[in-house]
Amino acid sequence: MPQLMQVHAHDSPRIAIDALRFGSSATGPRPPGAIPLLNHPWHISCCTPIMLGVLDTQQIEELLHAEAIGRIGCHAAGRTYVVPITYAYDGKAVYAHSAEGLKLSMMRQNPAVCFEVERMDDLACWRSVIAWGRFEELSGDDAARGMQLLIDRLRPRMVSATATPSHGHHADTAGRHAIIYRIALTEKTGRFERHDATAPPGQPLGAAADASRAR
Repeated sequence: MPQLMQVHAHDSPRIAIDALRFGSSATGPRPPGAIPLLNHPWHISCCTPIMLGVLDTQQIEELLHAEAIGRIGCHAAGRTYVVPITYAYDGKAVYAHSAEGLKLSMMRQNPAVCFEVERMDDLACWRSVIAWGRFEELSGDDAARGMQLLIDRLRPRMVSATATPSHGHHADTAGRHAIIYRIALTEKTGRFERHDATAPPGQPLGAAADASRAR
């Protein structure tokens, strides 16, 4: 029986797709007897021309406003932690809430954090934003405003109690106090990959890449 070509997990989506199309990958040519997945009954149709590029400022802001689930990357005491959260964005900061837990403990120790959000239609059609900022635990009027932003943003998307932010911590149902916090974003960068015919007006990679922090 023919052997399917191996595509390693560390290959990028673009390399992986090229490997499936052309029978090679970053790790070398396909083994003897392997067949490209394109010729297999389970093949992926991916022959449409692709454009890879940099999102402009407006597109970065649109994606941050449009989405409601992102990921925080934090680091403290020699340990790195990436965790999904539900959030609201006001144009300057990401607001979220959580019960006491590992991410709050780490962000208190080291408030310099990373935030990521993406929209993926398929492996060759996506947008993503990575931002850097500073964690701030809120109280009083700032906490009340942050909670209202979250309620206004997330309530239309909630279909059950499990939709309550953030990452499974439900202060209302579990009886734990909710900590409201924000991440004031100080640096943002965005990338996209699209089928060429529908590529957004972002800058193609090349000269424009010099204006965007390497990711």
